[in-house]
Order: sequence, then structure tokens, then C-alpha cells
Amino acid sequence: MKNFGIKFLLSLPFTIGSVVLIVLHQPLYAAIAGLLAFVLNLKEVKDYSSYFQFINFRVHTLTLGYALDMLQGDGTYWYTACMFASSFAGVLRLELFDIMLVERMVWVEVFGIVSMYGLYVYANLQHPAQWAGWALPAFPLVFMTFIGSGIAMARGKYDKIREHKKKEEGSVLGQLAPTFTLDDMEGKKVSLTDFTNKNHVLLIFVRGDWCPTCHIMIREYERNSSKFMEKSIVPIGISPDTTEVNKSMMERLGWKNMLLSDIKQEVASKYGILFFESSGEAKYEQGVALPASFLIDKSGVVRYMSRSDRAGEFLSPNLIFPVIETLS
Repeated sequence: MKNFGIKFLLSLPFTIGSVVLIVLHQPLYAAIAGLLAFVLNLKEVKDYSSYFQFINFRVHTLTLGYALDMLQGDGTYWYTACMFASSFAGVLRLELFDIMLVERMVWVEVFGIVSMYGLYVYANLQHPAQWAGWALPAFPLVFMTFIGSGIAMARGKYDKIREHKKKEEGSVLGQLAPTFTLDDMEGKKVSLTDFTNKNHVLLIFVRGDWCPTCHIMIREYERNSSKFMEKSIVPIGISPDTTEVNKSMMERLGWKNMLLSDIKQEVASKYGILFFESSGEAKYEQGVALPASFLIDKSGVVRYMSRSDRAGEFLSPNLIFPVIETLS
């Protein structure tokens, strides 16, 4: 599975350069290099979000802060602390999503945003690093605020989703799975009944290529593809986007299984996961599907479905493994 792309590779020289420039006692240029590395690296987080990106993020944000502390020269580390706090606002939950999911430790983003701005203002008022102290951290802090507030908004949406799903929860589990026929990336028709008495099927619903959380979900399931193969399970992704968009997404994310286009979202509706509220990131006439997974055995019975009352459960294939062990 592909873990990084060209922008990550382009960011590396700036990350390494920022470290070298610190060693050479060129703090202003080191801070600028750290900022450029941040800009290049953030463009890939949506598509990859692997530990390559996270480690790179840690290095260039800390070198940016440390370089500013060198520039002001009084031996304090307020800018470094500011940039470290920014990780709580934006990327810590992505790094530890299996543990934190969406709804756990809700204080983390608030703590990160309040801390990083408090440290930012204090550092510039009490330990100023010339114009660079105000200017260079500004964009990373604004971007981390955007990420943190986006997570908070997603949490609010999940509260609405829970209410939406209460009436439908469990309506599919243990029942025969609704059948469907959709186009794959090559335009070929694929039906759920094609796998009856041949393979178990793992349906993975994604909200669309615009959804970074869905990208994380796809990568998590791809990482565990060998475990699914051992049990004759065929993972099938279902997206509301066109075959062209799906093909591009698969190539970027390294998804080697089928991805079908449910443009009218009729299949999402059959499985009870169509949420009738438009997303701020993308507009679909029928609404927005909830990210979800369904495990269907060879006889066509739904043996597992991710729970809507635990936002983020769909991201963890580990929860499916106990059910997989019962399949023959």
C-alpha cells in the first residue's frame, strides 16, 4: 500500500534543511524551511495520513518553533511549546484514531487550540522573535484550528446521526442483506448475488473522495487485507462518486479491491445509512451516506455491522475479527 506521494517527498528536503540550518545557527532560514515543509506535507494528509506524514509533521513544526526561539535568543522555548501544542489541536486524534475515535477525549482539540494561541501571544509579547515570531507560525496555527474545529463539528453531526439511526439500528443485522447491482471502475456490473455460496463479502461504505476520515478507513482495511483473504472474504467499497473519481481515489490510496459507484445512493438507503443532511464539504442530492461496514456471509446474511452509536467504530477492522473467526 502506498504511504506517501510526491508532495511528501518534496517536503523532506525542507524538513531536513530546517534541521541543518539550526545546526548552522541560521534560525530565520530554518524557520522558513520548516514552514515550507509544513505547507507541502499538509497537502498529502488527506490522501495518505501515514506515520511518514506524522513524523515529518513533528519534526518540521518543532524545528519551526525551535528556530524562532533561537532567533529571539533568551534561552526560552515558548515558540517550541506553541508548535507542540498545535498537534493537540489538529493531528493527535488522527495519529491515535484507533484509541480516541471521534467522541473520546473531547477536551484534546480545545486544549490544543487554547494552549497554542495562548503560547503564541505570550511568546510574541514577552519574548519577541522580530516579525517572524508573528508571521511564520500564523498559517500552521490557523490550519490546526480548522482541523480541530472540523473534528468538533463532526462530533456534533454524529450526535444527530445517532438520533437518525435509532429507529433503524439493527434492522439489517442478522437478516438477509439487501441485494444490489452497481458499476465497478471499469463499468462492469457487479451484483451481491455474484458471491452467494462462494465468498463472504465485506461492504465498506465511504462518503466520497472528499472525506479524509473515509480515506483512513480504506487504508485501515487495506492493511488487513491478508486476514480477509484467509477467510475468503471479498472487501467491496461503495461510494457515491463516479467511476472516474473512484479510480483516482483507489490509485492514490492503494486500494486493491473493488470500489463500486452508488451514484443515486440507493444501496446506502437500502442499508439504512443514508443521512438526509448535506455535508459542508460536498453536495449530494440524496443526502450523505454514513461511513459504515457490513460483513455478509456466503449465504447472504449480515453477520456484522458497525455501530452508529460509537462514532469511528467503522475505522477499526479489529472489531470484525472475532466475527470472522466464526465464519466457515
